[in-house]
Amino acid sequence: MKHEAKRSTAHLSRYVPDLEPEQLQEQMELEQAIRLSMNESVYGPSPKVMEAIQEWTGAHAHRYPDTRLTKLRQALATYHNVHPDAFVFTNGLDEMIQTLPRTFVEAGDEVLVHTPTFPEYASQAQVDGARIVAVPNKNFGIDWEGMRAAITDRTKLIYLCNPNNPTASLEPLSSIQAFLDQVPAHILVVLDEAYFEFTGLPESQSGVAIFDQYPNLMIMRTFSKAYGLANIRCGYSILHEAAAEIVDATRTPFNVSGLTEIAALAGFQDQAYLAEVVEATRLEREKWLAFLDDMQLTHYPSYTNFVMFEVPDAAQLIANLREHGYMLTTHSFPNWIRLTLPNAQDGARLRDLMRQALS
Repeated sequence: MKHEAKRSTAHLSRYVPDLEPEQLQEQMELEQAIRLSMNESVYGPSPKVMEAIQEWTGAHAHRYPDTRLTKLRQALATYHNVHPDAFVFTNGLDEMIQTLPRTFVEAGDEVLVHTPTFPEYASQAQVDGARIVAVPNKNFGIDWEGMRAAITDRTKLIYLCNPNNPTASLEPLSSIQAFLDQVPAHILVVLDEAYFEFTGLPESQSGVAIFDQYPNLMIMRTFSKAYGLANIRCGYSILHEAAAEIVDATRTPFNVSGLTEIAALAGFQDQAYLAEVVEATRLEREKWLAFLDDMQLTHYPSYTNFVMFEVPDAAQLIANLREHGYMLTTHSFPNWIRLTLPNAQDGARLRDLMRQALS
């Protein structure tokens, strides 16, 4: 018997991941394999995370977890100076991106995005029957005039990714605020700051700083990136009370495990380690931007743990580097590569390999 998908999901394709690094290492008989295609932290989590996980006895494994994540909620509320009830926790930000259209979008409503950006905004909204309105980025950043002009009476959600994935570019808070000033109050504006920690900017330059001024503003953060906890799956969003209550009612109640909360809290409390990761990333990023300039390769400015650049033949370069154990990928445009920044040692080796391959 053939099962047919509903019309809004028929266009979707299954996510096909690359090999795990260990699989490539075994397959090609390499000394090491490093995945630099998924924006994962190459530094891993704080050692205090591993200590917290190892200290977990499993005594409460038979019980459902605290659905409010009370300890993590309070720590984040204090840090962001936001009321504890403003937080909604999800199994990574992917779950929140899935939950938002389920909560707010009716078939035929419009969801506004700039492009290129994180593709899940569009694909998950389409599942719920949304019409996607995509405004091409301009001059390596968001086309704010184009975004404003694209708002209609059918617009329900607007996604802003800052810093942007896959381009790594950053919009100043003043530009975001100027845009918010012109968005009708009934439209929810979702500011995705998954990579904000990598910018090294103070929280005063985050959307959280203007959260109280805009009742239709929502901010998303994650422990997957700078905190190095992608496998743990913990994202959090900051919403105003009415929206938070609706979204919290839509999500499944036990979506984040108790062990996940323990790991996320331990990572969050080690801000000294986070600062080390951010600084190491900044130093490596400067080397890569200088290298791309030296090689005269077109690239976006970067404020994250990845860079995006154009090469004459991306497929050939990716295949070449894969033979040396470095796993890269193209993104959004032909011959554009999005490269997760490696550590200093691998960065030096990888730049040498690229210089040889591109000469």
